[in-house]
Amino acid sequence: MNAGGHAFVRVRYDAELRRRLTERLGELAPIERYQLVDDAWAATVAGAENAAAFLGLARAFGDETDLPVWQALLLGLGWCERALQGEARERFRAFVRDLVRPALDRLGWEPGEGEGDVRRALRGALFGALGTLGADPEAIERAREIEAAARAGDGVDAALAAAAVQVLAVHGGPAEWEVFRRAAREARTPQEHLRYLFALPEFREPEAFASALEIALTDEVRPQDLPHYLARGLANRDRGPEAWALVRERWEEIMGRVAPSAAIYLAYGLRGLTDPAVVEDVQAFFAEHDIPQSALQLRQILESQRIHAAFVARAATELGRDLGDA
Repeated sequence: MNAGGHAFVRVRYDAELRRRLTERLGELAPIERYQLVDDAWAATVAGAENAAAFLGLARAFGDETDLPVWQALLLGLGWCERALQGEARERFRAFVRDLVRPALDRLGWEPGEGEGDVRRALRGALFGALGTLGADPEAIERAREIEAAARAGDGVDAALAAAAVQVLAVHGGPAEWEVFRRAAREARTPQEHLRYLFALPEFREPEAFASALEIALTDEVRPQDLPHYLARGLANRDRGPEAWALVRERWEEIMGRVAPSAAIYLAYGLRGLTDPAVVEDVQAFFAEHDIPQSALQLRQILESQRIHAAFVARAATELGRDLGDA
């Protein structure tokens, strides 16, 4: 155990040692629990651990109360979800609901009087995961209520409002997309504007996503926002390749609109493109098209894309076969 999390090392445990640790999670400090999850996820991405074993580890954290630990868990679960389709994905959603909903129920779905920011942020993270990764019907319905109240100017907790927008982008269609587009235009604050604007390319419904691409290179998306907007489109679980087609075909136009120092932010979305043919296309494209001010960062991002694409390919088999027993 990396006691206190002081060592700058990765620790990998065999199954027996990990079992002993997860049986005594209550005796570990938050940083030690975080390190346990973070190290396990790093080993999973590297191919040293089975993805189903990560789900088994996650299940042991059902009583977790620390925000960074949950963030590490949800990061891994989000990538696992990208590998799944059909019945395996439905079983995964049930797994997420069984893990996250009790934690949210204990915390409470609404903020309490005098509650601190960290606790509010944890609620937002759990609520968002329950609605997106878990596709929980009650969470989706509550997201509609919360988003409508926030858009109307009611006093809604900021973390819940942000999570509600995320949930509705994942599950919404053209009608919701138009509501969000109008909300971005009519926003009362810069934060509200960006919340709705950046949600537009996160819609997974085909028609809604096509609309998001149509406005990307118009005055509706300011040059300083364009890299982040496109990055979210590239990272879209279901529609990312469509965003990549736009970026590839209109690369010179995009580079002419954004500041050279900001162009790299677009590339961060490339890691979400994991289809083998798309990965090959992206890697070939950037062998000929550099981002001069961020050459090292671009190389790191492209390496990360290859690593995560390999993970998704492995996890599709590992989770599809073993999820029910994880």
